[in-house]
Amino acid sequence: MPQKQLPALADKLYRYVLNSQTTGHPNPRYLGMWPTKLKLRWDVGFSMAETDLFLPLQIMHSLSELRRDWILDGYPLMADRFNAQLGLYLQDRFDSAWPSDMVNYWPLQEFSDGTKVNCFTTTSFLQRFTGRVDLPSDTDTSSRVFVWLSREHPEVDSSGFRTEYLANLGKYVDRGRTFGYPGEDKWKHLNSGAFLTWALPVLTEAKPNNVDSVVNINILDSLFQPQVSEAAFNDLAVPVAAATDLIEQVIRSGELEKSSLYYERPSQFLMTFARAVEDNRTACL
Repeated sequence: MPQKQLPALADKLYRYVLNSQTTGHPNPRYLGMWPTKLKLRWDVGFSMAETDLFLPLQIMHSLSELRRDWILDGYPLMADRFNAQLGLYLQDRFDSAWPSDMVNYWPLQEFSDGTKVNCFTTTSFLQRFTGRVDLPSDTDTSSRVFVWLSREHPEVDSSGFRTEYLANLGKYVDRGRTFGYPGEDKWKHLNSGAFLTWALPVLTEAKPNNVDSVVNINILDSLFQPQVSEAAFNDLAVPVAAATDLIEQVIRSGELEKSSLYYERPSQFLMTFARAVEDNRTACL
């Protein structure tokens, strides 16, 4: 079926997204992305535009699906800019302090003293309030990267990330923990067997891990892509079953808000769930 022209209002919205992509910035890690408004939780009355990988991934996923049926002028160049920055995020895995098997939400940024950390800013003013936040890599961002690479470049795993993701995801499972994350006990028991959020090789009370319901839906979505072999899926069958049970528990209880630390609105749970089950793609759900 030939692609169609977008209706006037949809075209206006698309042009807004197209023209909002960052094409010039003194910090090269902003290029090809869309800025996110970050509100500091400290009482300093300050917010700023920051760059991360997750929001642009969501935008590109949506536009890629839209492009199947509709004409999106300017999409190829926009995708090239995004993919160039994604390539830098994939390279960051080998240069940061975190395990290389997962991708980070924030870029690896270099400070004036040569220190490199995964953070949202190198602005000295903000460092006084936040310190040098070195965010661990996470399974949520990684799952969306996996889906993007699987759909856009299904034949070749040129970065090696898809192979590494599948081989190591089983390390980040909710088992053997002696302490949970604050608030987790409101909706689940410890050691549920589902997937953890952060790619932390060692758990401490100073850096605890957690289980998030929406993160688990995103991970399940990644594991039902056609590029996942039967052998790779079978290796993860136990945490997949545990994650599925956990999602069912959340839906039956209706406690959507309590089950997510990072997706504050119930609509985000429902949207993520609906996307995962679209066309029966994620069969376990």
